[in-house]
Amino acid sequence: MSDTRITYGDANKRWAAARDDLATNLTTIVQAYKKEIEAQQVKAAELQSQAAAQRAQAANQKRQAVAQEEAQQEAQREQRTQMMLNYLRANRVQLAPQPNLQIRRPVTSICVINGNQANCTTN
Repeated sequence: MSDTRITYGDANKRWAAARDDLATNLTTIVQAYKKEIEAQQVKAAELQSQAAAQRAQAANQKRQAVAQEEAQQEAQREQRTQMMLNYLRANRVQLAPQPNLQIRRPVTSICVINGNQANCTTN
């Protein structure tokens, strides 16, 4: 057997070298981890941006569909109105005049009760 003895100075040097190696390796691992986190954050931001763009596009398509539907309904109303006017002109149908409603004044009644009798006057 060989007799290997290490002095305190050599042990301290070995501990310092091991600590430095460990610190270097740990620093490398931490930097790689930070890069991975940054890459994930960038990816998440891109996905959020894509989702927002898709929502905006869907909302825009919905607005366009609603506007198109409203325009189509308005065109149908105009077409029906024109068809009715053409029918009335072709058949020379005259619309009946609106009845002349007379406005009546309100009736006011004043009643006085004396015992079993009621005397009323109307204006």
